[in-house]
Amino acid sequence: MVPESKQANAVLLYKAHRFPYDWRICDTLIANVQLVDPSIYLSDSLNILVATDYEKNMYLYQADSLFGRWELHKEPIALIGTEARAGGRFFAYKKGLILPVQNCTKGYGYGLSLYRFSFDKGTYDVKRDKSFYLKANENIKEFNAGMHHLDMQRIDSNHYYYVYDGNQLASTSKYLNIRGPLKWSYLDLKNWVVKK
Repeated sequence: MVPESKQANAVLLYKAHRFPYDWRICDTLIANVQLVDPSIYLSDSLNILVATDYEKNMYLYQADSLFGRWELHKEPIALIGTEARAGGRFFAYKKGLILPVQNCTKGYGYGLSLYRFSFDKGTYDVKRDKSFYLKANENIKEFNAGMHHLDMQRIDSNHYYYVYDGNQLASTSKYLNIRGPLKWSYLDLKNWVVKK
């Protein structure tokens, strides 16, 4: 597994020595970086990893194998702004890979959108496939603050399984937060102007 390891200043790969217990570091995939929410996809023809920095830039890395040399893609920034943190693993679906991405417009982990990554001859394209696929639901206590993570994988050609988690409000008290929304709006504007 590839959990968040920003405190180690690296993206680390862990292996279970007695599954599901006793997880140990078995490789450093990317050194000297402080990235959050890594998500990895491995196949016979494509090995990619995305992770996000503190400025809300999602970077795309590629390698020839899991234990190969992970390098930034020639188009390194896949997403910027309030929707730039992976919220689960990639999964293959029809024409492309789908990545759940956290929507943080109303705070960390408010909801999840789905983005489609399409790869062709060394280039790629990213498009939002479904906005707010999951989001906060005030009527369900466990999800009243948001939806944080989605993992969806194919069982067979017609069936998938999925697991998700939510954020629950610990308190009903509120406070005024101006700095966060201003920063997020700036980053979204920057994404719209620079990326498109």
